[in-house]
Amino acid sequence: MTMIAASALYGICVSLRWAAQGSYVTNLSIQYAKVTQQKEQDTITQFASIYFGVVQISEFISTHIWKSSKF
Repeated sequence: MTMIAASALYGICVSLRWAAQGSYVTNLSIQYAKVTQQKEQDTITQFASIYFGVVQISEFISTHIWKSSKF
């Protein structure tokens, strides 16, 4: 029962974190577009691509580190 409650709480917290990170990346890219005088949509796409690429690579690496460790 404790594991179910902990999993539900974790899911709620992670969803809030993802929303906050998405908002941060979007706001950062809009500010970058203003400074560099580029189109906002182009910088949003660029920043989001870099962010999600880093997330996917870190998940890939951490999975392989976990699989390679012997418990």
